[in-house]
Parts: sequence; structure tokens; C-alpha cells
Amino acid sequence: MFHSKTYYLRDHKAGQHRINRIGRGLHPRPGVCGPKIGSNLRADPNPTSAASVNFTVTFSESVTGVDVSDFSLTKTGVSGATVSGVSGSGSVYTVTVNTAPLVSGVGTIRLDVVDNNSIVDAASNPLGGVGLSDGSYTSGETYDVRFYRAYIPLVLKY
Repeated sequence: MFHSKTYYLRDHKAGQHRINRIGRGLHPRPGVCGPKIGSNLRADPNPTSAASVNFTVTFSESVTGVDVSDFSLTKTGVSGATVSGVSGSGSVYTVTVNTAPLVSGVGTIRLDVVDNNSIVDAASNPLGGVGLSDGSYTSGETYDVRFYRAYIPLVLKY
């Protein structure tokens, strides 16, 4: 996956053309390393009690194969939220999370990227590399969710 490269410095002093070797280094070959997650940010106001919220997921390069199976939710204090849709192309995608009416409680929701090797770049390199989960991302922003169920007493007259 890496190749060695030698660096040279040209010296043009006093009409002499000397080439001095100044070092070696390892560099990724073009098209070998897979894409990475650049960011996973909230796209809507926070805190929220909206019926759905969106996250903007940005990759390091254009990718294909992005769908709902590539995402999961980390929830604290709330239940019922689900990843419901993915739109976008190239390196920027919007992921929609349904929150109502299934969510109850007060807590947080974070969108995580699950690397199942279905997300690939133009050279068919999978997200993060060839291993499963090596491109997973769990450092995105969270939504503070506040859902309160209103109970209206029902009065029946007999």
C-alpha cells in the first residue's frame, strides 16, 4: 500500500549542477487508500423537539454506495428514533433521522457511521480501508432531544 520515495535537492551553485540525496519517506500510492469521514454535523437547530432531524456527513473524497445501512444511532435517555433516509452525492450526504412520534424522553441522539465496506471511492477502495469497521466514525455532533408527551384528561359525561 505504500511505496518508498527518495527526495533530492538540486544545487546550482557556481554553475555546478549537483544533485544531493536528502532523504527517503513512505507515501501512500494514489488510489490505494480508501476515503475517510471528514465530518458528521447537525444540519438543524439544537436542541430539538422536531419530528425529524438531519445530519450532514462529509467524506474526504467522492463516494458511492451510501445508504441507511451505513448508519446507526447512539441514544441516551430517548427511545424510538430511527435512521429513515439518505440523500446526496459526491462527498456530501444528508442523513435524516425520524424522531417523532416514536421518541419519548429527554436525551441525546448521535449519528454514527458504520463501516461495512459498502461505501467506496471511484477506485473501489472501501471506507477506511479493506477491513470491516476500520472506517467507522463515532465522533459526530449530537442533538439534544426534548419530547414530552402531553396527557389530556378525558372527561366523560353520563
